Amino acid sequence: MKSTVLGYGIGTSAVAVALLATLAVPPIRAESPTALFLVAVMVASWHGGLGPGLLATALSAWAIDYFVMPPAFAMAFGLGDLTRVAVFVLVALLINSMNARRRSLEEALRQRADGLAEADRRKDEFLAMLAHELRNPLAPIRSAVHALGHRDDDPAVTRARDVVERQVRHMTRLVDDLLDASRMTRGRIALRKEVVDLATCVAHAVETVRPLIDARGHELSLSLPSEAVRLSADPTRLEQVLANLLHNAAKYTEPGGRITMAVERDGEAVVLRVLDTGIGIAPEMLPRIFDLFVQADRTRDGGLGGLGVGLSLVRNLVEQHGGTIRGLSAGPGRGSEFVVRLPMTSEEERAEESPGPPGRGVPGRRVLVVEDHVDSARSLAQLLASWGHEVRLARDGHEALAAVDGFRPEVVLLDIGLPGMDGREVARRLRERPGEDRPVLVALSGYAPDGDGLRGRCDEFDRHLVKPVEPDALRELLALPPSACGGRAHKDGPTIGRTTWRSTGHPMTETEHSSS
Repeated sequence: MKSTVLGYGIGTSAVAVALLATLAVPPIRAESPTALFLVAVMVASWHGGLGPGLLATALSAWAIDYFVMPPAFAMAFGLGDLTRVAVFVLVALLINSMNARRRSLEEALRQRADGLAEADRRKDEFLAMLAHELRNPLAPIRSAVHALGHRDDDPAVTRARDVVERQVRHMTRLVDDLLDASRMTRGRIALRKEVVDLATCVAHAVETVRPLIDARGHELSLSLPSEAVRLSADPTRLEQVLANLLHNAAKYTEPGGRITMAVERDGEAVVLRVLDTGIGIAPEMLPRIFDLFVQADRTRDGGLGGLGVGLSLVRNLVEQHGGTIRGLSAGPGRGSEFVVRLPMTSEEERAEESPGPPGRGVPGRRVLVVEDHVDSARSLAQLLASWGHEVRLARDGHEALAAVDGFRPEVVLLDIGLPGMDGREVARRLRERPGEDRPVLVALSGYAPDGDGLRGRCDEFDRHLVKPVEPDALRELLALPPSACGGRAHKDGPTIGRTTWRSTGHPMTETEHSSS
């Protein structure tokens, strides 16, 4: 209703303006007395539609005949007036038709945009779900490989284990790239900043990429400033930036090449350079190398492949840290250089520096693993047993609640997606129990804790681990005292001894093993 009234108001106002302007400017009145009225009809038809256009036509015909054409202030309607009205009506019809077509195209464009947005949303959900489903089989494989690492095998078994470990690591990286691409497009990569030592981040990144560098026979050179360089950054994400750049340099450099990472201070900023003697980048590709799913020529990369997510993610993370990144290359076959510039910490941030991470000594603990995926549960329990922990398995929420009463675990590794009573409900019930010896509750999920598939925050849990669980992350978590994880300490302290897989009526928990 409001739009209709507005359309008629525009038509009336346009005619009034045309009349005033025609009367106020004698040359217009003398040479083109109908021109402005024609414009008024066009404006009314475009903004209001056919009705306001016809109203403007009628008002214009009356105003021209009564005020503009001689004799003034008299009506003398003749053939010329009829012709003028017919022209105005035709113009109104034409403009209305064009406007209707425009609105139809706009509606079609809006519907298409909505469809693309919905398809993009479903794509992101699919990527998150795919990453979750791929992590489920990866979790038991990784745990089993690490458990095998503690045994003395013949060389053939050792080589086979190393192959599996490398491929699991590569598959995990691809899954993480998929999930990061989904998060990045939705702006869901959240940083957990703290004051970090850049040299430590560089060391961790080099450690991550070292297997690939060694496998391809590259020479790696590091150049770091003598004084400590501290940044306000998310250490995990900063290490990811450095590792991605080193990984690309190793992947796109022919075996036996040279890779250099140089760090230097530049005023209140730090500049990191990663140079290689690799295949280089074509000039036409340089403006696009940071776009999502874009890759340079891969015919000479040894078939290592990838998804084209790494550099796009690197740029996103660097910019979230307040920095910039540039890619440089003299052309194909002449290597490449990536330059990252990041702001250093202020004096206030340095003063608030938090203490470093705990040591790696892991005391034996009672650990309850609640997981309905048989292989995942077995392999994770075997890994924990090899570390000297006492482990019990439960397959669903009811078994878990019953096991807590008799086993009194210090740590509960709890899968969120349990059948029947899910992990959140189990955690809620454990939290509601009276007493001072509540175990540390650790969520296990194929989803990341910052929103990819987790409906709401997991406030019922003290910690969150993403499948496949990183053994080092699990080891460090178990090394923390319960108070540091959010749980309450048990009065009888940690225990080291027999790892028990009690029978609870399911095949996966019917065997007993001794921890070595």
